[in-house]
Amino acid sequence: MEKLENFMPDLKHQPYITETLRFRRATHDDLSTLRHIAKSWTQKELTEGEPFTEEGYIASIEGTDLPPIPTATADRQVTLIIESITLDCPIGFVELYHGYPDEDTLWIGMFVIDADARRHGFGKTAIEALSLLASDYHLKFMGIGVSLKNWTGLKFWHSVGFKTLFSVHVDTPYDASKHGLVGILKTL
Repeated sequence: MEKLENFMPDLKHQPYITETLRFRRATHDDLSTLRHIAKSWTQKELTEGEPFTEEGYIASIEGTDLPPIPTATADRQVTLIIESITLDCPIGFVELYHGYPDEDTLWIGMFVIDADARRHGFGKTAIEALSLLASDYHLKFMGIGVSLKNWTGLKFWHSVGFKTLFSVHVDTPYDASKHGLVGILKTL
């Protein structure tokens, strides 16, 4: 078992490699990769109400896309490129924050698998690997916020163990153009 205080520094400074996937820190050199993968999620604006932006990619890489808590700091956030070892190419990315909503939780700010790589088990494998890694550092939960309009996402997250409702946020006043989000947790 690893020491919790080493979790984020270790993730930021060395790749995490499993039998089939490699997770490495995203850099400015990965902007085109992030754009390509994000562009393949054609339903993002419909389900979440806003598209990906260049500023968003940069904030994610630089660690300034932080959760809505006053104590959030860039040293607790990292964006990782997910690469398939067998395909020898990037197949997704994940934005992680350690400490939201509490110290025992690794929060997934964004998780996208390229459309061409979906339905091959990469998403499930990536979440299983990150879950094992987080538990090795004594974290107790992983969490994510999912749009209520993202039925595919809700089904996926439920299938990989995110089953505890943490929070519900909805735009008000409600109408069909508004959005809602559920925060769900997975026990590690």
